[in-house]
This record gives sequence, structure tokens and C-alpha cells, in this order.
Amino acid sequence: MRIAIGCDHRGLNLKKAVIELLSQKGHSYEDFGCYDSTSVDYPDIGGQVARAVAEGRFDHGILICSTGIGMSMVANKVPRVRAALCHDTFSARRSREHNDANVLCLGEWVAGEGLAKEIVEAYLSAEFEGGRHAQRLEKMRELERQKALSELARSVAHDLNNALSIILGQAQLTLDDTDDPKIKRVLQLIEQQALDASKMVRRLQEAARGEGGSISGDG
Repeated sequence: MRIAIGCDHRGLNLKKAVIELLSQKGHSYEDFGCYDSTSVDYPDIGGQVARAVAEGRFDHGILICSTGIGMSMVANKVPRVRAALCHDTFSARRSREHNDANVLCLGEWVAGEGLAKEIVEAYLSAEFEGGRHAQRLEKMRELERQKALSELARSVAHDLNNALSIILGQAQLTLDDTDDPKIKRVLQLIEQQALDASKMVRRLQEAARGEGGSISGDG
């Protein structure tokens, strides 16, 4: 099994013990740091490990800090990551069997070396049961998709709003500089269409924030 492992300065000693266990059990691993007791920010390392698992480069990740809480928060910000903070073997096993967890988080100040090794073994030896749990997992994935779509909508709306502002500005400048009635009518039409599009952008932004309902152009 391919394991991505990382820790902050408060999880360094336990990480060394877990790496020793992984080697004994024949698992391959990559150590994402940290490598000494110099203070580091856990989001940097937690993010690297979580992304490596999400991208499919590793089967599982193991993250360690003082309590495991910070690492689990960071890892669960990464799409397709299901990080489980476990301080006992039952939770570790269940996180795999029922939740298909792909990142295990541990706290060096919470679990001693002996217990932590048992937790890792329980986690890595368990398998996802599927069945009714697969349906629930799919609902989790749907929440991720909805979030991704909302973020995409916000980004698109922002870019469209900037483009429309430029179009409106240029149309207004040209209207002020021309006396040709035909050109004026065309520019006024462009200006009106840009204003209508701007309203649609606002509706899109509201929908992305969960503030509005339909984004259709009716009424």
C-alpha cells in the first residue's frame, strides 16, 4: 500500500514510530515532512499530503500533529479527501468500513506510541464495506460537487462582470463622441444588452451564494 505521511513539529516523534511500523508491514511511503523540531505551520504539510491522496498518487495518507484536530481540518478542505481523526482502534476501523476514509489523523499528545501503532494497523487492515454506506458516500460527493459548482459560478460571474463593465464604458464613450443616429441606435442596443447581462450576472452571484432562486431571465 502506498502511504503519504506528514506531521508538524508536535507530531514528529510519533511520525517516526509510525514510519517504522509502515516499513515493518511492507508498505511504501513518502515522508512530506517536517523533518526536525523547528516550528512549522500544519496547513502547509497537511495540504500537501491531502492533495497527494486526492490526486491518486497514494492510497492513503497519515497526518500527525499534537491533537490531530488541525490536520483533520486542513485535510478535509481538499476535495475527494475524507480525513478521520481517530484516538482508538474502533473508530479507525469504522472510518474505513463505513466512511471509506482515505486520510488518518493522529494526535501525538493524545495517543501514545503503542496505541497509535494499533490505530494505524486497524485503519490500514480494514476495508470499505460498500452497500448502504456507498449511497451515503455518494451524498457526500454530491455536496462536494455543489460546492465546486458554486465556486465556479462565482469565478465566472466575477469575470463576466469585469467584461461587461468594460463594454458599457466603451459604449458610453463612443455614444458621447458620435452624432450618427444609426451608430447611436446600435450602441444603445449594445448598452441595453450589456445591462441585461449584468442583471443576469448578479442573479448568478446570488445563486452561487445561496441567496437567490432561479437565474432565468424572466422577470
